[in-house]
Amino acid sequence: AASNSFCNGICRACGENNGELLSVRDQRTANFNALKNAMSTLSKDHVGALAITKAGLSQILEQFSTLKNDIEQESSKFLSSFREIQGDQRRRNTLTDRNMSTFMERMESSIQKGEKALCDQLENAIRDVTGIQDTAVKSYEHQAGLLDSSMALLSTAVDDIVQVTREDINGQRNVLLDTSAQTTIIHERSKQEIRNAKEELALMIESAMSALAERLVDVQSEFCSSVSTSLSKCEEQGSARLKH
Repeated sequence: AASNSFCNGICRACGENNGELLSVRDQRTANFNALKNAMSTLSKDHVGALAITKAGLSQILEQFSTLKNDIEQESSKFLSSFREIQGDQRRRNTLTDRNMSTFMERMESSIQKGEKALCDQLENAIRDVTGIQDTAVKSYEHQAGLLDSSMALLSTAVDDIVQVTREDINGQRNVLLDTSAQTTIIHERSKQEIRNAKEELALMIESAMSALAERLVDVQSEFCSSVSTSLSKCEEQGSARLKH
């Protein structure tokens, strides 16, 4: 389950095989193009053009808000899936858990930086568009250029966030693979060391048993010799007493 959440989180974050972010951007592009066409058609009607401009600004603000909410939702889903992986990894391996904690901190920092950069760019774009409202009646081509510029800034911000997220995921995926390989090597090495220790212990036990057997034979020989000597002395003493 954690793996599926992880894959779904990546797809939603990077935009591959998932049309949610792309459809929002395409819809926003279509809205801006419609706004430009309307402004060109009504270029002689100053009052109508100004109304169109204000409506366009309202659409921009609404679309900016929608995009920001989408990014926050996708970020929340993405972090949730990685927290599931982090909890599961913590139960299995402490080293990998530290790597996942570091990755989560970097991911949260990247997302926060990306959201702040996006908000700053959106605020700058809104200030730019708001600042030219008074001159929009006299220069609609300039107005359209600023709207295109705002669109490009927004598109660049989204692409930057997607690119940073993809690079961070790939980097951490490589770290996890390296950690897994190292864990496997350490595990195999530990098993080999245990086998070697068992073999050494078996040799030590065999050597000790052999030495003990030899010592028992020596003790038995010494005991038999001592008993034989004692019996000989007793016989001699008995014979001497009988003579007397």
